[in-house]
Amino acid sequence: MTHWSAPVPAGLGTSAFRALLGTESAGPIESPSRATDPFPGLHCPEPIRIDEALGERVNNRILAWAEALGFPPSVMTMLQVANFGRFAMLAHPDSDDEDRLFATASWTAALTVMDDYYCDDEALGAEPAQLGSRLTLALAAIDRGRLAGGYQAQLDAAIAADPILAALRSSVDELSRFGTAAQLGRAILENDHFFIGTTGEMSWRVTGTMPPVWRYLAARQVNSFLPCITTTDLVTGYQLPPDLYFEPRVRRATKLLGLTTVIVNDLYSMAKESAQDTPDGGLPLVVSAEHGCSLDEAAALSVDIHNEVMAAFDEACQELTAIPSIELHLFLAGIRNWAAGSREWHRSSVRFRDADHRTE
Repeated sequence: MTHWSAPVPAGLGTSAFRALLGTESAGPIESPSRATDPFPGLHCPEPIRIDEALGERVNNRILAWAEALGFPPSVMTMLQVANFGRFAMLAHPDSDDEDRLFATASWTAALTVMDDYYCDDEALGAEPAQLGSRLTLALAAIDRGRLAGGYQAQLDAAIAADPILAALRSSVDELSRFGTAAQLGRAILENDHFFIGTTGEMSWRVTGTMPPVWRYLAARQVNSFLPCITTTDLVTGYQLPPDLYFEPRVRRATKLLGLTTVIVNDLYSMAKESAQDTPDGGLPLVVSAEHGCSLDEAAALSVDIHNEVMAAFDEACQELTAIPSIELHLFLAGIRNWAAGSREWHRSSVRFRDADHRTE
């Protein structure tokens, strides 16, 4: 990789900055969860920072924020268990700015609560027939529906009265403290895609359809973590130029990375999902149906699929070294670190082992 001299972005330590660019080695951090990892063959980078105290401070802010929004005890318990402050700490090792980490953690938390209560669990109030209308109102909260007069007042009042909608709007406000219009627009666009993917997957559940693996992967790439992954540069304190974010080769790399992260989610939530009377789905379940094999065999095949996609991402990054943009190379390294942090969070989180708390 070619290297360029540039000021260190806000919140980024010199050694971490050099490690991201490859000018200084930064070995993976040992984690106790690695010893009990059910998928040791998963080709995913290891986290480069585990600072539990930092994660706890950020999560305490998430809990205070959620309580102020009026979430009930059940949601507060889920947020305590999920520990999105730790997620942000792991996924963004190039920043120790607690305000920026809180902003992205609140965005992740708000989207996850919405996903749980609108999409995943009918016991929590999810109604398949209402999903489309609920997501439409959620978009109005996120992208600030622009009405006029009394209609605007009614919309704003409805959002303020619903803790989920209020959390979505509040989290975007937090991101706007640090992000440019282009960065916020990018996150909202990826979220629009996420909502489309969510409604598509719900149609399979409602009709009892099991899609072929290729179609499931195409849908899962849309219904991915990209709304959160795309905040990588915002959290660190620089901006990937919009024309580079949407450059076709960069877009391919970003979408490949996003797909690896949701396959990780499918794998680590597999045991909990398969124990339910009506599993939500997941790649192992789809693979099992297509190949007529056991869930354990399907999980092994799913690991292979993940590894193939991760290898394609790494190859795409190698090709992109020809583009002389320090922001691009920081971003590609940053989203790779996001995947590392996400994998660590998934394999160590109680959220994926405790039947009382649902997965994404």
